[in-house]
Amino acid sequence: MQGDMDIVDPLIDDYLTRLAGSPDPVEAEMRRYADERDGYPIVGQTLGTLLAQYALLMKARRIFEVGSGFGYSAFWFARVLEPGSTVTLTDFATGVLYMEFTEAVAVSAASGSVVLLT
Repeated sequence: MQGDMDIVDPLIDDYLTRLAGSPDPVEAEMRRYADERDGYPIVGQTLGTLLAQYALLMKARRIFEVGSGFGYSAFWFARVLEPGSTVTLTDFATGVLYMEFTEAVAVSAASGSVVLLT
């Protein structure tokens, strides 16, 4: 993780990464891919593990990821999902359109009126 994109303090992230042990070879290759692209933003091993834990706790069967870069976050979800589960990835613009649509459906259902999308 780099600069303003840090969610976890880099010192804490480094410590937790060392604690977790050696990375999965696929995860390591994906991190290398991000690093080669001038630190392309990814969640990192620490937050990836947390995402996987959330998916396990929720017994997720379908995950919709808005604004996928190259699938690094999806890697963490996919590792823990049951067979037959899905991870759907979108670019950011498509994800925003989907969220606007689902919000309009919810508002329309709650109010009983038509909601126009612009």
